[in-house]
Amino acid sequence: MVVTSYGLLMVEPSVAVITVSDKPSSGPEIDSVVIYNTPVWTVPNIIDSYTGAFVTTGPGFWTQNGTVEITIKNTLFMPYTDENGNSVNTYYSIFYKTENSSTWMGVPLGERGIVPIAVYQTDFAYTVIDFSYGAYPIISAYRRSFGFYSGNTIFRIQTVEQGYFNYSDIPIFEGVGSEWTEFTITIPSHNPYSDTNLVGTSKPNIQPILIAPSTSEPYTLPTSDSYIPPHKNPWSYNLLIIIFITMGVITIPLVIIVYRYRKRKNPSYTRDSS
Repeated sequence: MVVTSYGLLMVEPSVAVITVSDKPSSGPEIDSVVIYNTPVWTVPNIIDSYTGAFVTTGPGFWTQNGTVEITIKNTLFMPYTDENGNSVNTYYSIFYKTENSSTWMGVPLGERGIVPIAVYQTDFAYTVIDFSYGAYPIISAYRRSFGFYSGNTIFRIQTVEQGYFNYSDIPIFEGVGSEWTEFTITIPSHNPYSDTNLVGTSKPNIQPILIAPSTSEPYTLPTSDSYIPPHKNPWSYNLLIIIFITMGVITIPLVIIVYRYRKRKNPSYTRDSS
């Protein structure tokens, strides 16, 4: 059995189709996560228009800056080109959100909503994906940056095999999806006016869990939450009840009339056996 999953926040459901079997493969194996926290000392200044020299305009402060490096163990797959000229490979579909947010983030595409960050696996044993945070974000097509933030960040990453993606006029994501691997990291706290900010490299001890894909809400990110059926429209629901009752009121008398008519038309005769 194969089901269709739209593992993204989209406005149009037809722009992305990822098939998921009823027994999807295990989610991607996260080999390691490393956080490089490198705050930058900033001194606000301007250039004196007369002398051309830098003039300090205020006290210095620390600017938040860092990178989260996620290393994923690749699966064995030989890329090929299909009949439409698409380069078919294995890629990773990624969403993330802050701990207190209910909205999963990826690549914002304006009115078309948010699509996943998609990264093809490399030709090596591992694929390394970087996310930046702070004042110096990574500028790329995938916008892999949290901006200014400190606290817990949750990732969900899915392996999509035999697929391809692009961010053209209509975003396309195709392939066979695995389970989602979810894990949480903590972005180091930051105080712009303190010299106690954590500086350097840390390797959090993540505890990945597997999340089964769901199609109960086809326009949102698959979730492990139990499915809550949509509320019925009271008017439409009551209208159905009225229709069924009306049909019963009409049908029962008709059945009785037809039965009596046939009985009069074809009377039964009893013979005297004496």
